Amino acid sequence: MAHPGGETTVTGDGGPYVWHLASTQRRPSANSRTFNVGADIADAEYDSYRSAAGLLEQVFSKSPFAALQERCMEFMRATWAALEAFKAGESTTPLTPVIRSHFDDVLSAFRRFTDRTAHLLSQRYGPDSDEVRALKLAMSHEFDTEFAYRFMYHLRNYSEHRGTPIARIKQASTLRPDGHIEHDLDVLLDSRKLLPDHDWHQLVRADLTGINGEFSAVVTVDALLQACGRVHCKTLLAQEATIRAAAAVIQTLAGRIATDDVVGPVLLHAKPNELIARRITSPLNITAVRTDLAEVAEAALQEAHELISA
Repeated sequence: MAHPGGETTVTGDGGPYVWHLASTQRRPSANSRTFNVGADIADAEYDSYRSAAGLLEQVFSKSPFAALQERCMEFMRATWAALEAFKAGESTTPLTPVIRSHFDDVLSAFRRFTDRTAHLLSQRYGPDSDEVRALKLAMSHEFDTEFAYRFMYHLRNYSEHRGTPIARIKQASTLRPDGHIEHDLDVLLDSRKLLPDHDWHQLVRADLTGINGEFSAVVTVDALLQACGRVHCKTLLAQEATIRAAAAVIQTLAGRIATDDVVGPVLLHAKPNELIARRITSPLNITAVRTDLAEVAEAALQEAHELISA
């Protein structure tokens, strides 16, 4: 193990634990791992890093939008699996409850997206902040202009009281002029079944009345995800200064020690004298410096600017 000082023999328990900036293999072998240990890191600096990393995790990988996105993808994958089974001549009956369950999960995740995003922004910036106002304006815009958004928002309440809203799963095979058979599978909702016995919002009632028949749940989920993506991008841009500041904390810390594609930055919580002696006998805490979060933040902000300005 490389070390910050000389090779002095150390006695005693090695002193108190201190955070150190270090680097190590991004993919260490099972048998050995080498650390290049750099400067000590004060507890306040470590806390600042953890706060920055926690904020970016909450905004991106652990956000309500990320959860909604995954639920939508699970629904899409379930319908794709049913289509593949249909093409192979297999029964799709066992997959029907899976599709219905994933659709219900989309509805739940959508409501969590709207509720929890508002709660998180209110906690972080205050209930009367510009960030919360930006979210409310973005959601109101999608509700007023996007059928899938307002319909799915109220469909959650319908499903809780009336049961599954899916009318049927359509399977069809068509013989094309070139002699090939084309298979199609779609998950259908039916406005004629949804309208009765439910107090729909007036805009949604008008939408369903105008449809007057079956329509695709797959297309609706895709449109919902696009609408929520626009809301998410607008909330990112409202937080851009805070996000960039958090990313800068991570990048500045990582930039203080040499790394490359093989070696990445980490934080070590260890006893300094044991590091100097290169004899670690106490438990060693290793925390990766999440430079990936800073990279995701930069890419996401760029995409948000491109999407909203398009």
